[in-house]
Amino acid sequence: MVSIKKITCSVATPKPGQTVTITVEYETGYWWSENTQSTLSYTNLDGNPVEFFRGDVSGNPGTNTLSKQLTIPFKVGESLTVTARVSKGPNSDIDYETITIPLAVRQPSVTATASDYTPRPDTQVTIALSGVVDYRHTNVKAVLGTGLVAPTTKALTPNANSGAVAASIPLQVDSSMEGSSIPVTISLTADDPVMGPDALVATFNLTLDVVRMLVCEYCSQRFETEGDLAAHKASKHGYACTYCGQTFATSGQLAAHISGAHPPTKEYYCDICGAGPFSTPYAMQQHRLEHETFTCEQCGATFTTQAKLNGHIQTAHGEAFVCPTCQASFTTQAALTTHVNAAHSNQYICAKCGLPFASRGALDEHMASAHPDTPATDWTKYLPYVAVGVVGIAGLAVALKMGGGRSVRS
Repeated sequence: MVSIKKITCSVATPKPGQTVTITVEYETGYWWSENTQSTLSYTNLDGNPVEFFRGDVSGNPGTNTLSKQLTIPFKVGESLTVTARVSKGPNSDIDYETITIPLAVRQPSVTATASDYTPRPDTQVTIALSGVVDYRHTNVKAVLGTGLVAPTTKALTPNANSGAVAASIPLQVDSSMEGSSIPVTISLTADDPVMGPDALVATFNLTLDVVRMLVCEYCSQRFETEGDLAAHKASKHGYACTYCGQTFATSGQLAAHISGAHPPTKEYYCDICGAGPFSTPYAMQQHRLEHETFTCEQCGATFTTQAKLNGHIQTAHGEAFVCPTCQASFTTQAALTTHVNAAHSNQYICAKCGLPFASRGALDEHMASAHPDTPATDWTKYLPYVAVGVVGIAGLAVALKMGGGRSVRS
């Protein structure tokens, strides 16, 4: 008679792939048959026995031991069941005993974090992975995707003893993501002995809220917060009036300006086309600029500002006669003379330099400061005062000839 007393494993929690010693202790009676056999097997994932030893029971009557080595298979669960049997012929078990060996296998325990969850546009965020994976896993990879850019794949090399992994994956945040919530998915894949190659073993989801930048309307510099923008305007542009764009050195000056120049009103409309409402007079005035055109008398081309028309005349037509009062330009001296007579009547023009003045007193002050070398008693011979509309075209022509109309050549 043979009976199995116990089964032991040399390692309490072996790893898959590790070789251990399975020891069977059995009791042999005085009348046991020499053709009695002993078998050792383990149960695979399908529930079928896999035999790793078969041999005759030997030894003297009493307690005997059988020790055999077993390499823990990779295709296992969290434990391995080993069975020892003694039998006399097929399907004639005399005795059997089992042992369940817990294995050092584990599900991946990996975390993913972002270096910045509220990044600015045109910056780079680092996605960091750290943790441990199953000893059985090989060809471990992390695949990062956002749905907006091509996925990024990073190979991970687990520590041979602990299974620890760590990796950093860069993610570029471009300007097209500004003001958006970007979902980031990190998929952990590995060649798994049970699930096969490139098996999905873990998934992580992060969200990046990309900042919508605030732009300074004066210099186009960009800022993250209203406070930063306000501080910038205060230091670089003073305190800006939201109605007309004028800036002030202190908030008190700005408040006084708004109180005096922009009393409360409900809404503003364009007096030309009726467009509106506009929230501020400044916004309405900016709209009215769309209605203003400046036409070249020589070719009919139109421009939105007088400066652009002047530039056109100088470039396209080679010469411009510029009005000293309003900067309007003309292609001939005669056209400039007609313009001055029609648009700036009753003005006093300095015969020395051509500058216009609204009164004789203003012209007197100018002559004293700008032309002090001209004796007052001799001013009359230089035609010091030309009252346009009083003296007439002839007098104006003399004034323009002496400097009132500036000819600009390219």
